[in-house]
Amino acid sequence: MKKIAILLFSVLLFSCKSLITSSTEKTLYEVLTKQNDGGGPIRFYEIITEESELPMLLGDENLKNKVQLSDSKTANFILLNYGENTKIGSAFEITQAEETADKIVLTITIKEGTVDLEAGSKEFPYWILKVNSKKEIILQ
Repeated sequence: MKKIAILLFSVLLFSCKSLITSSTEKTLYEVLTKQNDGGGPIRFYEIITEESELPMLLGDENLKNKVQLSDSKTANFILLNYGENTKIGSAFEITQAEETADKIVLTITIKEGTVDLEAGSKEFPYWILKVNSKKEIILQ
């Protein structure tokens, strides 16, 4: 009886997935910065994949210690620019992130704010994402 109990306990112990994630596991993406102002006047996105494109990010005060030139070997970056905005609370929302064998698919929804900024005020929100992969990125 003891052997059966030990066997069942061992099977149970080794078949359960750990709820603690390893510190070496990387998330698929991370939001490096969300800024309400400082973006461009039109809505667009840019995928940054090459080392020669990284100086644009390295010069951003909000990304100090978050981006290094060597990151271009292991990661891609996405600049999401909201464009001109006159509503409080407007933002991007990543509703789905999926990794396949050859690509990363991110579904991004644009959330419109509901409260007007002060009359005549405008903001130019932007986000910078780091995708911890060099696979092709598809934005939907």
